[in-house]
Amino acid sequence: MKTLTTILLFIASLPMYAQVDDVYVNPQIPNAFVGGEDSLMKYIDAHFDFCKKSQNLSKTESIIARFVVEPNGTYSNLTFMTNNAETTRLMVKELLDSLPEWKPGTVKGKPVRSYRHLAIRCENGLRVKKVR
Repeated sequence: MKTLTTILLFIASLPMYAQVDDVYVNPQIPNAFVGGEDSLMKYIDAHFDFCKKSQNLSKTESIIARFVVEPNGTYSNLTFMTNNAETTRLMVKELLDSLPEWKPGTVKGKPVRSYRHLAIRCENGLRVKKVR
């Protein structure tokens, strides 16, 4: 019994990096936008005019997109976690296409495929600054 407990404690102490298929959910070092989150939000404000073009400017609208950051810094597998109009989805895709390459997530010093979520919330025609 003591041996089993020791083995279980050893296994529990190993770092766990959740992986779905071949994509990491929580890599050792997460993927990042070149320049950081503030730079990403400034880029979105400058290049993504969905909030301004929203037909219901008094309405709050959220967009949550999930994609994979590849080891070479590109993105793939764009999916939406919110039910947005096709035009909105196309605008998000165009935004992602226009972004510079990402810093990929890493595990044990090697770049890996990892998930990234992008959340944008608009109120009264403006992007809400804090979305968490």
